Amino acid sequence: MLANLNRWREQLGLEKVGDAELPALARKLEGAATEVWVIDLSGPQRPGAGPRAMAKPQEAPPPAHHEPTLEDIRAMFSFDRVPGWTENPTPSSGRIFEFRVDDGGSAQITLSALQGGGDLASNVNRWRGQAGLDPLSEADIPKAAVPITFVGSDAWLVEAIGRDRGIVVVASLNPQFSIFFKMDGTPSTVQSQRTAFMRVAQSFQMKGRHE
Repeated sequence: MLANLNRWREQLGLEKVGDAELPALARKLEGAATEVWVIDLSGPQRPGAGPRAMAKPQEAPPPAHHEPTLEDIRAMFSFDRVPGWTENPTPSSGRIFEFRVDDGGSAQITLSALQGGGDLASNVNRWRGQAGLDPLSEADIPKAAVPITFVGSDAWLVEAIGRDRGIVVVASLNPQFSIFFKMDGTPSTVQSQRTAFMRVAQSFQMKGRHE
């Protein structure tokens, strides 16, 4: 990050900085499933003029920082959308996307992100409890969680289908940051929408991740 920052500063005619100045000039973007930095630089010369093109470059003003909005975070993701899913443009707190589907029953589909997020066993048994199912022992947890890849990271597919409530979750768990793609609703609807849900899960990408 420091090498890139100094390259961009030099292109703008600014002096290089060291590790000590990095926290004030580069900020990690909260809500990203991978490491994303926000940089805002202003220089004394026009783009393309080359480093130090002006004889007496003036000191650049301090970069303007702003907290990323929900739209900033939403714009990071691309995925296939299902025509029958109705999107809520103002999802509940902590959710990035929120959809609803009705086909005799109903289900809510959400993408959310949390700092931390807990371990696999506690999440599996929480979802099983929500579905009215008994908790599993630590030894049986692997039987209820299938390893998959989600947004380029290791994740788990967990299904908890009870009599009155069904839950399917794709969870990418990390001690610092976790992301969850979840479908929760009437068991019949959850089961009928499972194929579409998995298709959407497999289509999720973070824009620019591989650039």
